[in-house]
Amino acid sequence: MTIRNRLTIVFTLIVTIILVVFSSFIYWVAAEAREDSFHHRMSNKAKNTGRYLTKVSGVNGDLIKNLEKNSSTTLAHSKMIIYNSKFEIIFQNPADNKLRLPTQEQLTNLSSSKPELKYDDGEREVIALYYQTDQGPYYIVFGAIDEEGLEDLQTLKNTLIIGTMAATLLSLLLGFLFSGQALRPISLMVKEIDAMNESNLNARVSVAVETDEIGQLASKFNQLLQRLQKAFELQRGFISNASHELRTPLTVMAGQLDIALMNKDLDSKTVILLESLLEEIKQLNNLSNGLLNLAQTEIDISKITFSKWRVDELVWQAKEDLEKAHPDYTIQVDYRSLPDEESRLTISGNDSLLKTCFGNIMDNGCKYSANHSVKVWIETKDNSILLSFEDNGIGIPDGDTSKVIESFYRSSNAYSYLGHGIGLSLSNKITTIHKGHLSIDSKQNQGTKVQITIPAAG
Repeated sequence: MTIRNRLTIVFTLIVTIILVVFSSFIYWVAAEAREDSFHHRMSNKAKNTGRYLTKVSGVNGDLIKNLEKNSSTTLAHSKMIIYNSKFEIIFQNPADNKLRLPTQEQLTNLSSSKPELKYDDGEREVIALYYQTDQGPYYIVFGAIDEEGLEDLQTLKNTLIIGTMAATLLSLLLGFLFSGQALRPISLMVKEIDAMNESNLNARVSVAVETDEIGQLASKFNQLLQRLQKAFELQRGFISNASHELRTPLTVMAGQLDIALMNKDLDSKTVILLESLLEEIKQLNNLSNGLLNLAQTEIDISKITFSKWRVDELVWQAKEDLEKAHPDYTIQVDYRSLPDEESRLTISGNDSLLKTCFGNIMDNGCKYSANHSVKVWIETKDNSILLSFEDNGIGIPDGDTSKVIESFYRSSNAYSYLGHGIGLSLSNKITTIHKGHLSIDSKQNQGTKVQITIPAAG
């Protein structure tokens, strides 16, 4: 999960929790206020009724019923029972009153200091009152349903739920936008870092605000790149200089050995020794050349000269150079599809690097094949040129196919052959420099097929 998504979820959860707590508090306050208000109304209703019965002569139950019908404070589903001091019912409305009554002990506990008792009878809320008169105490039990208040409370509840859900969705959207804006400098850094590689370490990430944490991170990263750039430049300089310095003495030594071998007076043991030394020197020379080429592919791409070349001509040139160095090699070049337009075989690249790339692959195909042969197919496909190098050699073991393009890596069945593990790595880097793609399909003891796809220059 991305940081942006995590921040969005955390922000939404925090906002939702705050909204739920705040809404619950509002609902609780409203519920308490409704209950207090309704109990106050019931208390006043009960006291007024009791006052009529105890202080106004000629008032009876029928009169109270008529008064309740015409009263503006009539409470829904109200039930009332009034007891005298002897706990005898002196008034009951309605007559079939099924109100759950308090016990005599609970009524006895009521007094002027504790004049009320509240409880629920199902949906009905009930209040029992102690009412003192000149004739003695009276006990009034009154119950009713606050339909209007409960309906308003339910409306408030639904409003709070819908409002919380809407606010949660809004916070989710705003959180996503806010986190994206907050992480935008990091996203820009990622894009800039993706564009960096070993050939353009002089590039640096942008620093918008140096005082914030992201700006400090960018500054530290740029400092790291500076140190890496120096280390790479030292490494490349060493490889390039060492290769150059080695080539001259190795060439001289090889020439002297060639001259020595021209002497017909040498005995067979000496000839074998000199030929062995010459072969080792040639291997060292090949290694230094490979290291030099490898260092060249790792320099800034902008310093490499690109021109337009016909890819088939470069393949033929690499073929001729390789067959001159190895007369026993057989390289066959053919076309699977020959386009009508010459431009479809033209690529933009560096001829020296491309010939090295093609030559390395053909050299591997011939070297690891018993008949020292390789077949090269050239074809055009859409806006690309496809080169296929096929041999019937020893192949590559399973699991090593993806590793043989690494520098100095050699598969387990190739140790008995001369080489340094540079060729395919170098070819892959050259292909990448030319915005192409190199793939390998191989089966051990059956052969290898190397394909290079390079975009045509058009």
